[in-house]
Amino acid sequence: MDKRKLNIFSWTMLIIVIIVSTSFVSYRSNKVVCQKINVQISDSLLNRFVDRSDIVSFMKKSESSVFGKPIWDLNTALIENRIENLSFVLNAEAYSDCKGQLNIIVRQKKPIIRVKNNAGGEFYIDNQGDVLPLSGKYASHVLIVNGEISNNVLVNKRKVKDYKNNRLNEIYTLAKFIDSNEFWRAQIQQIYLTSNGEYEMIPRVGAHVILFGSFRDYQNKFKKLMAVYQQGFKYKGWNKYSIINLKFDNQIVCTKI
Repeated sequence: MDKRKLNIFSWTMLIIVIIVSTSFVSYRSNKVVCQKINVQISDSLLNRFVDRSDIVSFMKKSESSVFGKPIWDLNTALIENRIENLSFVLNAEAYSDCKGQLNIIVRQKKPIIRVKNNAGGEFYIDNQGDVLPLSGKYASHVLIVNGEISNNVLVNKRKVKDYKNNRLNEIYTLAKFIDSNEFWRAQIQQIYLTSNGEYEMIPRVGAHVILFGSFRDYQNKFKKLMAVYQQGFKYKGWNKYSIINLKFDNQIVCTKI
């Protein structure tokens, strides 16, 4: 057999081996069924609304059951979609392997505010503007807002922008601004909405109440408040005042204790 024919024969045999091997692996893969679910909560150190047992229990329900099914027949996109419909799940990634395992990686939603309305109802708003229910297993230590907040918000995974409620949109905007700044996130612990539509804020450090006034020009008001903390309190101390009033356009009024 000359060299050319030998090369052709060798390549032909290699292709046959590859086809047979692939067919055998495919056949074996089709026989592998889902025996185990591995769940990883990627941000479990930040929040604990969802844990492994929640996801496994959800997947064991009849409509979502995957156990005993061929591993490569699982619709991972549908599984991801179902998990993402859980209230506190932001996104999910699912993939299977040849060992008969379904692997799921979950990331939770991040509440930035807990709202208490004037009828005793409570809910979270996350950093994406989703309205979330409270959890019976975990409470997120976030900014609290209460006061004259109407009871017209239904917790049904709706976004704040879907509500024709200016107060709710104002509250979310303030909370998002506070959460975006490391200092304000650490300092402001509560916001109170008064009956005349003005905001009062309670800090973690200091004996004062912040009369913030209306929502109008809120970013400039925070700039003025920062100036008080950085310049005024530098010399007078944090516990010398009972009230810091930001409601006036051209001045800040501080009332001594």
